[in-house]
Amino acid sequence: MQHLNLWDTIRDFCTRSSDDRPSPTLPNPQIWLTLKQTIGLVVAVLYFVLALPITQPAIASVHAYPQGEEQTMFRSLQSLRDQANRSWQLVFFDQVDRGEIKLIHLRIVGFPGLELARSPLTLTARTGQNWIVPDVAATEQKTGDLPPNAGEFDLIAVMRDLQDDSVIDLGLELVGGDRVELTVPVSVVREWRSVLEQR
Repeated sequence: MQHLNLWDTIRDFCTRSSDDRPSPTLPNPQIWLTLKQTIGLVVAVLYFVLALPITQPAIASVHAYPQGEEQTMFRSLQSLRDQANRSWQLVFFDQVDRGEIKLIHLRIVGFPGLELARSPLTLTARTGQNWIVPDVAATEQKTGDLPPNAGEFDLIAVMRDLQDDSVIDLGLELVGGDRVELTVPVSVVREWRSVLEQR
């Protein structure tokens, strides 16, 4: 019967010596080499990705706001974090009147409860250039309605003098002496330049 033949086959296999049993079939050496190379490549890629420095993402967008028949404001909005992991909104905007840029401002806004000291903003580019820009909210009547957690700075000279698309470190003071330090990545600086190219 068939089930007896199967049992006899199993018993015969188990009673054989190890030398009599058929050796397992090894994979093709070329396939084995390719498999090892593939695994090595995957491990190398994972190591490279995990070793990359984690950079802070910047959320950015550019919008146009018509302000009359001949005047338009172009605005870039970014969200960055300072050295204390506090979130700040950076609003970079210009006003264009009949194709000519009239002003270039940077508005920095923190969470409610933070209060800016209305002190100058320091800007340091990795090119070695430095600027100190006063807070126009402390001097110009039209920006006097800004909340305590916001400051506004005239960057027309900065953007005119900036030699290259470089990382820029920003520094400003809070009431009480605490200092805010923000790093503006190259991608955001390039977007600021693109804002100035809008007409």
